[in-house]
Amino acid sequence: MIIMDRQENSYKIYLDVCCLNRPFDDWNQERVRWEGEAVLSIMEQIYDRK
Repeated sequence: MIIMDRQENSYKIYLDVCCLNRPFDDWNQERVRWEGEAVLSIMEQIYDRK
């Protein structure tokens, strides 16, 4: 994930296709779990239009 540009109190975020698979990976590793939770949080905020 890379924040690409900031405009009027909002951000444009580039989500690499690889990160979209993270929620489906094995969450036994702490880093994988954090990344999976981050992707799910971002997707939820997009869905809620926040």
